[in-house]
Amino acid sequence: MWRVEYEPDSSRLTVRVCDRLTQRDVRDLSAALEDALTASGGATFRALFDLRDLVPLEEDVVERFRGLKQRCLRSEACQGLVVLASSPTIAMQQHHTRVGSSSEVEVVTADPREAVKFVT
Repeated sequence: MWRVEYEPDSSRLTVRVCDRLTQRDVRDLSAALEDALTASGGATFRALFDLRDLVPLEEDVVERFRGLKQRCLRSEACQGLVVLASSPTIAMQQHHTRVGSSSEVEVVTADPREAVKFVT
């Protein structure tokens, strides 16, 4: 299960993923992400990828999911992205597929307070 929301009042794009993520889910999620980026209308935002209830991704899905993060960060309006993961395996997968070389661009954390601080 997944959900994508753009919140103009808080300048936040949230991608929430629970349970399992398949290649088909990533394809559908990608389309929803494109819609949310369009909805931003070019206004600056920070992105929160909330993966706290996600089981570890299969290898083929890891790279596809990386593509979602890349697409988000390629948007000129995106000011950074934080991945919130409670699973050490998910955190490791996301850390190894970080898009930005700087922690100012993409942060991977297990601390909800740090994630919220990054996107506000």
